[in-house]
Amino acid sequence: MGQYSWAKLAVIALLLVGWAGITPTAPGAYADTVTHQTIVVRKGMSLPVPVTESFDRIAVSEPEIADAAPVSSREYFVRGRTIGTTNILVYNESGNLVQLVDVLVMPNLDAVRSDLFALFPSANVALHPVADRIHVSGDVADEETMGQIMAVVESHAPGLAINALNVELPAQVLLEVRFVEASRDDIREIGFGTEIGRPGDFLFMTSSSLISGDPARAIGQVFGGSGQTNIDFTLQALEEQGVVRTLAKPNLVSQSGQTASFLAGGEFPVPVAADRDTISIEFKKFGVSLEFTPTIAREDRIVLQVSPEVSNLDPRNSVRLANVEIPALSLREINTQVELGNGQSFAIAGLIQNDYQATELETPLLGDIPILGNLFRSSRFKKNETELVVIVTPHLVTPPKSNTDLTDPIQLSEEPTQVERYGLSRIEGDPKPALGQSVNGNIKRQSTAIRDQGGS
Repeated sequence: MGQYSWAKLAVIALLLVGWAGITPTAPGAYADTVTHQTIVVRKGMSLPVPVTESFDRIAVSEPEIADAAPVSSREYFVRGRTIGTTNILVYNESGNLVQLVDVLVMPNLDAVRSDLFALFPSANVALHPVADRIHVSGDVADEETMGQIMAVVESHAPGLAINALNVELPAQVLLEVRFVEASRDDIREIGFGTEIGRPGDFLFMTSSSLISGDPARAIGQVFGGSGQTNIDFTLQALEEQGVVRTLAKPNLVSQSGQTASFLAGGEFPVPVAADRDTISIEFKKFGVSLEFTPTIAREDRIVLQVSPEVSNLDPRNSVRLANVEIPALSLREINTQVELGNGQSFAIAGLIQNDYQATELETPLLGDIPILGNLFRSSRFKKNETELVVIVTPHLVTPPKSNTDLTDPIQLSEEPTQVERYGLSRIEGDPKPALGQSVNGNIKRQSTAIRDQGGS
């Protein structure tokens, strides 16, 4: 073997000896040198965190959530600033990562409990941390108390409260409403007519028909003449008086905070312009309607947002388009909010409408003659008075245990016997129950159940 071969073998031997003295790094060996932990810090509070070896630098990934400050070479403290999660990385003097801390900043539940106990000492409320949120559970007397409790929790943790509170009061509200509308009409018409003429010579005539075109209730005629001249007078008169009362008594049930609506009336078609010069039909509602939103504020107190409306067709103000007559609507609308106790009532009154119309038709010049001018004049007088009253009564109700606890008009009405049907020609038994008696009985029965629960 030559000199070159020995030198080559010597180099290979040295390399083998060097490789034998090196210890390779196993996968994950670097991670084993880093301490990883998770800590929970309350908002506004501090927590000390120890380190296994001396450190030189601390880095916080999101300093607006939490900050860290060293106490010694092997300890630092973490203070929670806002609710959330962040990471803290701790490095030694060599610049190597020695500790990784996951920080969860939670609301200060002790402070929340202290405030709730001071404001609501009788409330049974439990707070539990869930991730970075607060689970609020327990039983409260009413929805107003629940809203106040949740507002206190939200002040400590905005947008992070989970509402699991149970309201002890029933959440159903029955609204008993009475619509009463009284309308009084007074119409008077007088028509005078004359006819003076001589056959084949002249004729002078004024109409005696009524302005409204309605048939007259009284007709008087006087015939006379002078020679071959005929002089006739005609009198037509109309007088009407009427009183109309309309009444609607809807009863609606709605959950607290939800809106219920009612309509007793109908719909009328209205032409509406569409694309390509076509006309479509749209239906508008009219009649007696009601919308209400109840909120159970506190025990035996109900806040009502009520919007009653009464509308009817008004042909006097109708509009004619393309040979189609569209009626107008006479509308009376109310929107109010009140607070009542269970079974209390309030009335909306004073909605009075007065309409006055006077029309005259006369013969020019002759109608202006004093006294005698009345014979050449027809007049019409119309007066209409309308008053609307709305009475509202809310009830806290609970569903019955069985459907047999509720009654209907058929159950209260007895069928006539054979003797009553054929002998007395009766189609209904005696006594005859008043309409609405079953509804009033059901309301009273369900409201009594609420009072019994409150007393127990």
